[in-house]
Amino acid sequence: MLLSRCVTATLLLTSATSAAEGRKGRIIHRISQVAVVVAASSDAASSWGMREANPILRSHDGRFRTRGVVLKFGFTGAWLVIENCVFAKRNVKKATVANFAVTGVVAGVSVRNWRLER
Repeated sequence: MLLSRCVTATLLLTSATSAAEGRKGRIIHRISQVAVVVAASSDAASSWGMREANPILRSHDGRFRTRGVVLKFGFTGAWLVIENCVFAKRNVKKATVANFAVTGVVAGVSVRNWRLER
């Protein structure tokens, strides 16, 4: 159900970006970048101190701590830099859609994490 909501939201945002051109497209693209950072922040906050399933993000005690936050925001920053250098210069619409898709997935994970017992 959550996945279908994320997909629906992504499709709605995609249709909104397809009408955007020029300056409007750039503004929507910047909004999509902010959405990626907000979703990553929510995911990090929802995971803090909990057992981490991803071995790359685990601290020495098996929980999501500073190491996980640094890596998570490192990945997010790398995504935005690569996306700006590769996609956005050629096709802002595709970059915007990709950002909103990533936002939907990460936000879905965040919602799931908030629902777990602490």
